[in-house]
Amino acid sequence: MTLAIISVRADARFQGLVEQAATALHIASVHHFDHYISPDDVTQYTGGPDVVPIAFVSIDDNRQDGFETAEILRKQQGAEFNVIIVSSSRDGDLIIEVLREGKYGFLALPATSAEVITAIKRAIPAQPQSASAAKKNGKVYVFAGVSGGAGNTTIAVNLAVALAESGKKTLLVDHHRMLGHAGLFLGLPASSRSFYDLIENAARIDASLLSSYVIEHGSGLDVLCSPEVRATPVDAIPGTFKEVVAFLRTQYECVIFDSRAGGREAEVVCEAADRVFFVVSAEVAPMRDLLRYVDFYGKDDAKFQIVVNHEGRSAITANHISDNAGLPVAARFPHLNGTVAAAVNAGRPVSPDVQGFREPLGALLNGIDPREFKQEARKGWFSWGKRS
Repeated sequence: MTLAIISVRADARFQGLVEQAATALHIASVHHFDHYISPDDVTQYTGGPDVVPIAFVSIDDNRQDGFETAEILRKQQGAEFNVIIVSSSRDGDLIIEVLREGKYGFLALPATSAEVITAIKRAIPAQPQSASAAKKNGKVYVFAGVSGGAGNTTIAVNLAVALAESGKKTLLVDHHRMLGHAGLFLGLPASSRSFYDLIENAARIDASLLSSYVIEHGSGLDVLCSPEVRATPVDAIPGTFKEVVAFLRTQYECVIFDSRAGGREAEVVCEAADRVFFVVSAEVAPMRDLLRYVDFYGKDDAKFQIVVNHEGRSAITANHISDNAGLPVAARFPHLNGTVAAAVNAGRPVSPDVQGFREPLGALLNGIDPREFKQEARKGWFSWGKRS
């Protein structure tokens, strides 16, 4: 597959970024148009069966002409362009409208070369799967916080980053209806799209729509952030919820939910998951709450396990919690508030040099896929899975 790129009404700086991105992606050339394209123009590009044409169209000079150009390129017979709208506008309604349409990508200015590369990659249509590959579904892992302050988001975020850095295509879903912290912990910009937008648009969900909703972290991890306003609950539509989760399985090897243990939505996502980790602080009150949730969910299903956090902060141990709950402990994290909090406040994953965090996270990775994470470390946090 070959990529062909054009830019329309781009300034000199952005043209330079597109050229840099093209060089990094080994694209032979980029064509620049200093004018908007009208229906009267004679287009010279005819494409080819193995060519994917991509167009960056700046709408800053004239929004109407810019969108007309985008439509002309998108509908060009025999060479339909994948169009990315480019704008320095901070008009939230404009951005939301572009993304809601689902016809175009969107890139905000000023941009970096890395952001241009990401935009190009997202504009590339997904290749059809073979019949055998289509049957292979990714795994869904839910981290269900038993109480506030259990460290559920910290553990889910760091595990998701480790999976992405190991080479697994991974999605992190911030499953909070308002003001979740997964994106914040990763230093990601606020997003106008969330998991709940996928629920609302389930009837037209596809790879292109999904790619316009996720934000990519530097590790390669895709993130569906939490909405900044209260989202519509999905209590009345569990079937649609499960359909969306089933679709995510077809797009990713691993889907990590940063969720909670209580409520109808939690029940639905736990039903859809391959593995559920109840994250609980090593203290009396959270242990009591965990026992109530175990009574509700039951303890006979092997997919339910416990992750104990902050062990050492009180006299309660992981063994106490496991014995009382009747569930196995998948990992036990020591009380490392100062070190972990520093990473959280900085919006970055916990450093692999923090041994007290590295070892229990490695235990989680080995529990998810022992064959994969017993191999030699390749890069980044992949060393978590290496055992001596």
